[in-house]
Amino acid sequence: MQEAGQLEVGPPYAPGIRGWLAFFSIGVWGMPLLLAWSSIQGLLGFKQEFDKAAGRPLDLKMIGVLLQDLPESWDAALLFCLMVAIIALYGALIAISVWLITQWWKRKQHFPRDWIIFQMAILVIAIIVLVVTNEQQALQPRDVVASLANILFWWKSRRVAATLTQ
Repeated sequence: MQEAGQLEVGPPYAPGIRGWLAFFSIGVWGMPLLLAWSSIQGLLGFKQEFDKAAGRPLDLKMIGVLLQDLPESWDAALLFCLMVAIIALYGALIAISVWLITQWWKRKQHFPRDWIIFQMAILVIAIIVLVVTNEQQALQPRDVVASLANILFWWKSRRVAATLTQ
């Protein structure tokens, strides 16, 4: 039954998504958008750094020059591999977060475990980026707190255990 003023989301066979569960579920639904925005910002930042270092813009013509230099130049090969790795990593994270939304929507019992693993993986990736690039923006304290709060909530909440039962 639905109480007056309460919004129920998902199939009718499980308790509704309300309270803190609704709050943390917003993060599940917003994650693909956040990752897409982060990937676009990261690629734009990479392009700006490349433009400054190379002295010319990174466009299709420049990518063609890089591809021609791959057999002879380790720098071109490393740059190309870095671009492909960044695009593949963000693509994989977005795809996994969309898959996690489907698991949340179906109220799968293993969703909390998978979401916790995903949050931990994002933290590890951020730490690696921080160590490799020494970029302070890679790991903000608020992001660490948000990830840890997500992990604790999805791991310990009785509401989660009662709602995600399929």
